[in-house]
Amino acid sequence: MRRMAHTPVTANRTLACIRKMLNLAEVWGYRPDGSNPCRHVPKYPEKGKTRYITDEELARIYAYLGWADAEGLEHPLLTLAIRLQFEFAARMSEIRLLEWAWVDFENRRVVWPDSKTGDISKPMSQEAYQLLSSAYCIEGSPYVCPSIFDGKIAMPEGTYVNGWTRILTRAKVPHVGTHGIRHRAVTDIANSGVSVKIGMALTAHKTATMFMRYVHAEDDPVRAAAEKVANRRRDTIGSKALANTKAPASPVEPTETRTSLGNYRPFRHRKVQSRAVPPGTKRASSMEQVQNKPEEIAT
Repeated sequence: MRRMAHTPVTANRTLACIRKMLNLAEVWGYRPDGSNPCRHVPKYPEKGKTRYITDEELARIYAYLGWADAEGLEHPLLTLAIRLQFEFAARMSEIRLLEWAWVDFENRRVVWPDSKTGDISKPMSQEAYQLLSSAYCIEGSPYVCPSIFDGKIAMPEGTYVNGWTRILTRAKVPHVGTHGIRHRAVTDIANSGVSVKIGMALTAHKTATMFMRYVHAEDDPVRAAAEKVANRRRDTIGSKALANTKAPASPVEPTETRTSLGNYRPFRHRKVQSRAVPPGTKRASSMEQVQNKPEEIAT
């Protein structure tokens, strides 16, 4: 683990894989119970590094995709896969493994029977419907985005990742992983004004916490909100100041004070017996003696 400290995410995934292997070895009887040496190995802290795709970068990406489709610079299956991932706010694996049998054009829905989070169903937008209805198809292939060289298998992950990296380079956009597509799509859903419940249905997140982890705060809306709050505070201060100028304050009448500090008297100088006193103090003991004297005299 120490040798992989510079790559904490990879180190944690490696640790999880080894821990699972040793746990299965215990279940299958190859190791004694509780002998997994990975149980008490701490994980490295992971910091989210998924960069947000800005509006300008998104426009550059789509401009290049349109140019690539028109000039034949990229394979149409690759550009289709990237467009579909944006439209469905999907994971890369969901687009790579998408089959035509899961696409319901009549009801305009796509169903993934075995996704990362189980069985999910998403509606098609008009853009997604047009993409799928006019998609480049390979005869005999069950996949919407099959391998470029072999239509019987799904598009390899390396083909997708390398193609996405190449598109970013040609569009002059700084590098961001393919999961950044999903982050951008989820942020667009959240900023569209829909409820969190509907947003979770569109992204197939099981919890609101996971849904909000994908939402990035855009700079312009945050700046506009800060300006709105500042203006409201300024208006409140101005209205209060105007009200104070219209109604002059009444003069303060001088009052007699018992001490040089005003009417405040420290606790130790208060001599009224009705005041509660801290137990165990000298004054408390003296007051108890005074209260007990009449009883002694009576006896």
